[in-house]
Amino acid sequence: MLDASAAAFRTKGLARVTTDEIAEAAGVSMSVIFRHFPSKGHLFREALVAPFVESMQLFTAAWKRSLAAPIDEGHLMRELVADLYDSLRAHDAAVAGLLTAEELLDPATTEQIQQLFNDIFAQLRDMGEQEAERRGWFSGNEMELNARLLVAMVTSVVAYRRWFLPAGRNRISRERIITHIANLMLYGLRLSPSSEAHGAVTAPPLLPDA
Repeated sequence: MLDASAAAFRTKGLARVTTDEIAEAAGVSMSVIFRHFPSKGHLFREALVAPFVESMQLFTAAWKRSLAAPIDEGHLMRELVADLYDSLRAHDAAVAGLLTAEELLDPATTEQIQQLFNDIFAQLRDMGEQEAERRGWFSGNEMELNARLLVAMVTSVVAYRRWFLPAGRNRISRERIITHIANLMLYGLRLSPSSEAHGAVTAPPLLPDA
């Protein structure tokens, strides 16, 4: 339902899409739609935020596993980037809808979407602060801004990859994109840890993207 909704909203916009059209595209009845979403506005909101929520759930599960069996920070960051990147690639319509949503939404729906993202970033901030304390080599003071910039970077890569990334024979593989972003976020332009930190993920060679 969410994928069908995102595709419909992307094509027609919020005002012109009907719940009948969404139900038909999703292959469900109207009663099923309204059982889960009381209004078209709720459906629009959930469809746009769904890939981010999905990636957050995946990463939260991975992070909790790492508490029991610690992994190095490079692989943990890479897992966060990979979960977000793959989820956004799987929901291209939602990403496109999000980019144009500001012009389509009433203030109440805009505020609801912002609150959903605020909740996601607050959760990432809390996990980042715990990681900072646990690992002891970086500060947790700016974790929420770090999380917002990371999500913005990955979202932009997915949304504008056809314009900003090399194409043809120079096309960059998924693995290289994810690895580079992970190391960039952790270590800056040096792309590798200082002598006090360990765990940078080695970038694989250029490969055709799947």
